[in-house]
Amino acid sequence: MPYRIAIGSCSHPSLPQPLWPVLRSRRPSAFVWGGDAIYADRFAGMNWTAVGVSWSDDGDEDEEEKKEKKKGSWKVTFPPPSIHVDATPEIIREWYRKQWEVASYREFANGWERSTNAEGGHVEKVVDRPIVFGTIDDHDYGSNNGDATFRFRRESNLEFLEFLYFGVPGSDENESRDEDVVVDNTD
Repeated sequence: MPYRIAIGSCSHPSLPQPLWPVLRSRRPSAFVWGGDAIYADRFAGMNWTAVGVSWSDDGDEDEEEKKEKKKGSWKVTFPPPSIHVDATPEIIREWYRKQWEVASYREFANGWERSTNAEGGHVEKVVDRPIVFGTIDDHDYGSNNGDATFRFRRESNLEFLEFLYFGVPGSDENESRDEDVVVDNTD
């Protein structure tokens, strides 16, 4: 059986996610979240006060040299930048719960059955699950353009790991995934 790796990103639980069944049909050995598994921050509109035209000088000359050389350029600010409200750890957790509740994603993450020949010539059903791992990106942190300076970066990372390895606390699927996780407490 060939090994396949599927890669995806930019998933929003409130929007249609038609690719999970397609990915599941390809039966990859692994799936990599390339970032933005959720969009925990909230879009709050456009900053129209930032729209405008301004003069930008190109150097460190004094005022006389600038007037004489007329160095510089006009800078147009458009479209306006977007405004996003940062998410708290509780909101981040809720968005990961919503992503886990997307039935087609959960079916993908829980794997698929296949038949295999076992000892004695009888057929056994085996469940193959993709290894799901990935990286955290700005919206996973809970902030548009968020990075390691985000105030809830630790909590964001922990929620992402919880989502990757256990699904969502309290769901039945967690019990079947627990044996896949090894925790090293030898610090």
